Amino acid sequence: MKSLAVLQGYKKFFLFFTGHKNFWVKGLEILTWMFLPAVVFSGCASYHPRYLTSEVVEEKLTVPSTKDICIMAGSIDHPVLKPIDFDDRDGLSPNEAAVLAVLLDPSLTVERDHRLLAGAQLLQAGLLPNPQFSYNINFPTGGPTEGLVNNFATNLNWDIKSLISRSARVDAASAKQAEVNLAVAWKEMQVAQGARMAVYQLLALNKQAQVRKEMEQLLSENVHRVRQAVMNSLLTKLDLAAAEAAYNQAQVALLQITQESGQQLLTLKQLLGLPPDYEIKLQDNIELMDNIDISSLEQLTASLDTRRLDLLALRQGYKSQEATVREAILTQFPMINLGVNQAQDFGGFYNAGPGITIGVPIFNRNQGMIAFERSTRKQLFDQYVNSVFAARLTAAKLLKIMLSLNNRITASKEAVQVLEKLLLTYRQALEQGYSDVVIYYNTWSSLAQKRIDLILLKQQLADSRFAFELAVGIYSIEE
Repeated sequence: MKSLAVLQGYKKFFLFFTGHKNFWVKGLEILTWMFLPAVVFSGCASYHPRYLTSEVVEEKLTVPSTKDICIMAGSIDHPVLKPIDFDDRDGLSPNEAAVLAVLLDPSLTVERDHRLLAGAQLLQAGLLPNPQFSYNINFPTGGPTEGLVNNFATNLNWDIKSLISRSARVDAASAKQAEVNLAVAWKEMQVAQGARMAVYQLLALNKQAQVRKEMEQLLSENVHRVRQAVMNSLLTKLDLAAAEAAYNQAQVALLQITQESGQQLLTLKQLLGLPPDYEIKLQDNIELMDNIDISSLEQLTASLDTRRLDLLALRQGYKSQEATVREAILTQFPMINLGVNQAQDFGGFYNAGPGITIGVPIFNRNQGMIAFERSTRKQLFDQYVNSVFAARLTAAKLLKIMLSLNNRITASKEAVQVLEKLLLTYRQALEQGYSDVVIYYNTWSSLAQKRIDLILLKQQLADSRFAFELAVGIYSIEE
């Protein structure tokens, strides 16, 4: 109704100045039907403020209920990650941690906002310029004005140049949107693998802390035994000082590994998008990897460019740039305006007809933009080739690292077994009085250190496995 009132007001305004009612009645009726939809729909978008308050931020940071998390985990939509049955009542598994990180990590929310921007750009790329309507009027103000009427002219123009490049522009924006979607999915996959790594790193630290605690307890008993032996003149005070030094060193190592475990727990919570005071517990049946079948992974390196989401995103980015180059070439066509005009001169004679305005491309034929877009296309091509080369090299290095870690873990396990047998022998000899307590505890310390070294090797193997999965673009649910 407001739009009709506005048009009626324009109608009265024009009639007042022209005095040709019949002509303008018909003309304004046509214009009403032409511009009424545009006037009405242009008012659909309205401003709604969104204030950045503490309440809004806290609401956004609130952890969803377990029920909501289960629903989201079961309906996750991702090119690589699959929905899972989320149930952390028995503790958090590495896969559950990965999915939880994808769902709750605030940094991913920022990445997903890029999808909205890409969608808006695609919408804008498909829009055409509005027609332009102009009206001017001249009044006879001097000379013999008797019998003269007001002179007016109307013109309706539309720039059709955008029609030429619209297809290329939409193709570029569409490919750009696909690129953004793949880039976001790649970020989600990186966060998921990072969460799995964090779980195994925390597990390794907890196992090290357990070994350190056992070592600290045994060395405490060792100090007590050595002190008794010194009182019985079986050992010297120098032996007691060495035992106490070893015990103090074990205490420091236990405190350090406990601190590292606490920091790693906070790191895991950060990756999962959980507050620092949120209670999480790992599943009890998680075991560190001690061997990886390299032969089953070697074949994945050659075809990684067909799976890695970041490389697929680069392909879409290159496709978008191809369309942009095409758009730049099409834009070199001159400006073309088509229109119709109607006018009345001072003598009251009407004239009407079509009009066309064409730019003369003498100086600017979009040469600079065409050269720029072509250079950008070449840069994207070289970037893609370099990324494929780097990804294959990284995957090959990780295969070598995992093969080396397999061998080192095997050797370390054998060394642990030898020390365990030796420790058992010393313990039996100690119980029968044929061995020295210092030798027994020194052997146990060596065994504890070997166990810690083995844990570290297994952790490195797990990190290498997840890094390799990222390098070749897969996500294995095998733990």
